[in-house]
Amino acid sequence: MERVLPGSAVAHLVWEVNRAVADHAGDHLLLHAAAAERDGAVVLLPAPRESGKSTLVAGLVRAGMRYLTDEATAVSLTSGGVTGFAKPIGLDPGSWQVLADLEPLTAGAPAPLPSMQWLVPPLALRPDSVATGGRAAIVVLPCYRADAPTVLQPIPRAEALVAMAESSFNFHALGGRALHALAALLRDATCFRLDVSDLDTACNAISEAMPLASREVSG
Repeated sequence: MERVLPGSAVAHLVWEVNRAVADHAGDHLLLHAAAAERDGAVVLLPAPRESGKSTLVAGLVRAGMRYLTDEATAVSLTSGGVTGFAKPIGLDPGSWQVLADLEPLTAGAPAPLPSMQWLVPPLALRPDSVATGGRAAIVVLPCYRADAPTVLQPIPRAEALVAMAESSFNFHALGGRALHALAALLRDATCFRLDVSDLDTACNAISEAMPLASREVSG
C-alpha cells in the first residue's frame, strides 16, 4: 500500500473544503482571486493558477496588510462588497526560497511537515493578520515572469472585468447578476496589470498604489 504523507493528507482536506465553499457560494459571485486589505480598502488579485497569487498575497500580508484569501474571493451580488475565505495560504515549491521564513513546522517536531505544498496559517504571520472584507480599492492582474522586470501598469476597468469573469467559479451560472456585481465592484476601483519577478518590488508597488485608491473608495 502506498504511504500517504501527513502533509498530503492535510492538503487534500483543504482542497475538499475549498470545493465545498465553491459549491455553496449562494448569493455571491466567487472569484478565483487572492485578496488583502488595509484600512477597509481591498486589493484584489484575480488570476489563473500558477500566476503567483498566493506568493504575492503572502508577501503583502507579511509587509503589513491583512489577509482575506489566497484562492476564493466572494463578491456580493447586491453591493459588490468583497468577503474573504481565510484558508491557509498554499505555497508551492517555487515560492519556498523567497518566503523561507514562512516554512511551517509540525508541533514538537524538529523538521517541517513533509508535503509538496506549504500550508501557512495566516495567523502564523502575526496575530492581527486576518480581515473579514471591505470594498475593492485596486484590482491587480498578476503574472509571474521570471525574466521580466516587475512593473505595475494601469489598465481599463473593462479589461479587469473580463479577466475576473474568466477567473470566476460561477459567473455563467449567475448570468446577468454576476455582471452587475462586477460592475459594482469596479465602479470605485483602480485597475492594474502586474508583471512580477521580484516579490518585494511587487509588494511595494501595490502598497504605493493603495493610498490614492483608498481615498477614491472612501470619497
